[in-house]
Amino acid sequence: MTAGQRSVMVNGGNISALALPATSGWGDWNTAGIPINLNSGRNTVRISYENGDFAGINLDCILVK
Repeated sequence: MTAGQRSVMVNGGNISALALPATSGWGDWNTAGIPINLNSGRNTVRISYENGDFAGINLDCILVK
């Protein structure tokens, strides 16, 4: 499968493009990450397909640490 890209927004602000590496098929998984700053308490993290983003993806989970 081809590499992809998605936009990441935190608390309504555009943070970065998330580069997603290619895999050998829909049943294969990989990981990608970017550093983000969060506020104390509740935050909204959005990963979306915006202008300039590309390729289909299967998003399984989001880990915040």
